[in-house]
Amino acid sequence: MRRPLILFLLATAAGSLAAADWPGFRGTGDGTSDEKGLPTTWTATENVAWAADLPGYGQSSPVAWGGTVYVSAVEGAQRETGFVAALDARTGKEKWRHTFTPTQKAAWSYTVSRAAPTPCADAAGVYCFFEGGNLLALGHDGKVRWERSLVAEFGE
Repeated sequence: MRRPLILFLLATAAGSLAAADWPGFRGTGDGTSDEKGLPTTWTATENVAWAADLPGYGQSSPVAWGGTVYVSAVEGAQRETGFVAALDARTGKEKWRHTFTPTQKAAWSYTVSRAAPTPCADAAGVYCFFEGGNLLALGHDGKVRWERSLVAEFGE
């Protein structure tokens, strides 16, 4: 069963988005931000700048770099498809999507997640590691810089 991943960004009280990069899980690793005036509450319509239906299923945190939000997800009962998507931080419009076939398949369960780990980003691009053993580096334009299958190289 396909479940859409819903991503939303909060607007500040003035209606603009925070401009700082958020390159990995918990930002720069310490979970803090220097942004001021961010909302502390929201509803389905209050303080939400945009929402986007995304492919597959993911519990990863979105990351942001240079005005782009990156998310990762997997799809299928055996996690047969992996995704990395880039969205415009101001509008939520999808800029590009990279789709690939994970090296190792596994059925999800309550002990095996259906999600992809949180990506990280820097000035050169975005990096993603998936449970199937795939490690990807993509440029900010969505082109593959390099890709490795740790399962193929080192075994399960």
